[in-house]
Amino acid sequence: MIEHVPYEAGLRLINEAHRVLQRDGVLRISTPNLDVFRLLPDSDDPDVQEYIRWSNRTYGTPEQRADEGSPAHVINRMMRAWGHIYLYDEETLRQALTRAGFREVVRCEPGMSSHAELVGVDRHADSIGAVANRIESLILEATA
Repeated sequence: MIEHVPYEAGLRLINEAHRVLQRDGVLRISTPNLDVFRLLPDSDDPDVQEYIRWSNRTYGTPEQRADEGSPAHVINRMMRAWGHIYLYDEETLRQALTRAGFREVVRCEPGMSSHAELVGVDRHADSIGAVANRIESLILEATA
């Protein structure tokens, strides 16, 4: 839910998580991936093309549904809809975690983790499907 607060509030959240976690405790953050904006316009990956059409059919206005192949509609919706305030790319989120003092930052696939307690905790795929979730999600685990 870090995407629903300004960047500065997200930094405070990360710093506070580091402060209260025991050594070797793990913070898992799953958030929309800003890097998708670079991927969508030029990708010829069939999964990405279907994701664009699915997103516009599912969430688009009538005008956007008429132009279901447009990545611009998906990108604008991702930035503005659902109460999003600040979206992270991997580099920015990784840097924030490292600056807060987290020692190890690892990128994970949805539902996957090297920590048994965190395997399968992601629920976003339940509402949008596994392929869309894989395309649009950024998941990092950081060890205190």
